[in-house]
Amino acid sequence: MQKKHYDFLVLLNDRTEQGRVKWEKTSEPAVFQAVVSDYSVHIFMRQSRTDSIDEDVVLSVFNDDGELIEEIDDVAVGEYIEKSYKYMKNLYEMARSSAMGVDSALSNMIDKLSTL
Repeated sequence: MQKKHYDFLVLLNDRTEQGRVKWEKTSEPAVFQAVVSDYSVHIFMRQSRTDSIDEDVVLSVFNDDGELIEEIDDVAVGEYIEKSYKYMKNLYEMARSSAMGVDSALSNMIDKLSTL
């Protein structure tokens, strides 16, 4: 993994945490996407290529023609980030939460329960 990959991942994570990146559902279950500039970033889980029991977290980057131009997984990130699986799994969970509208749903339910 190159330093640029690391810089991209850290910024994507930070901006997602700040709510500045809008994640959306895709036509595939458990795959979420964000548009950054002219590119689409997908995040998903897949069976590990090195261990049949574990999962990897994967970021795929597509150009505006829909062509896959890069793929980064938690194994490659391990070179730069300690506990890379946990770091990328957290990004996946934030993306999922954003795409599924979890915060809004919880706020609505809290409001409703408060009035009961």
